Amino acid sequence: MSLVKDPEFTRPTIGYTSLGQAGNLLSKDRLFATINHMPLQSAPMTHHESDANRPDAHLVNRILFFSDAVFAIVLTIMALELHAPLITASGLASMLDDQTLWAALANMVPVWFAYVTSFALVGMWWVIHLRVMRSLRTFDLVTAIWNLLFMLVVSAIPFVSSMLGQNMSVALAWALYWSANALAALFLTVLFFVISRDEGRLIGGIKPLERLTRLLSSIGPGLAFAAGAAMAFAGKIHMSQMCWILIPVFATFAAQLRPRRKPLAGPDDEAGTPVG
Repeated sequence: MSLVKDPEFTRPTIGYTSLGQAGNLLSKDRLFATINHMPLQSAPMTHHESDANRPDAHLVNRILFFSDAVFAIVLTIMALELHAPLITASGLASMLDDQTLWAALANMVPVWFAYVTSFALVGMWWVIHLRVMRSLRTFDLVTAIWNLLFMLVVSAIPFVSSMLGQNMSVALAWALYWSANALAALFLTVLFFVISRDEGRLIGGIKPLERLTRLLSSIGPGLAFAAGAAMAFAGKIHMSQMCWILIPVFATFAAQLRPRRKPLAGPDDEAGTPVG
């Protein structure tokens, strides 16, 4: 055993020429004591999932990881609801079997319609949720609770989607389907309302007018889906199916209220010389 002066630290460290020599010269307790006093270095952690940069940033990222997992599971469940048609051997010509398969696939058109529509809507909720939650800079318990409520509604979409695919001509199926998406929009709007409270202290600040326009943009799909649910409950299925047309209408209205950014002034503008 020899004492080696480590240039990076003021205290000497113990160096061994072999592991056997270390075991012979130091007792087990002294060896563990030496290891415990050795400085440990770890790579700095980076937070790629959110703008959080405080000590509780890992809690913010856990919310995002959990939410992404729920979205992934929801999309997977919807895909698992797609069951391929089974054509049993009938002993007839192969052309007849092909026709039977095509007929079975045609009968699945409502199921595929419900799947594609639900996939698009869940994807829309994920994009909006990602945009809202990435701006969160510090953990907030109220935000976490409302995020769970939003996940509760999103996790019910596979059920209403499957019900709609099997009962496309039933008004109640459309009403429940649009109601689930209207609730998702409502909870997501409340989630942004909670995150942006107190002048946006949780997201680095936000102007009142910007907050208002973003709230209007967020609640627009909810109003459209609520109108679709109301029409479906009234028995007007065909009008209910077209409720999504109202979404760009509300989005255009919210965009008109959004504050316009002023163009940067050039050197000629600052000197008072007209540009042209």
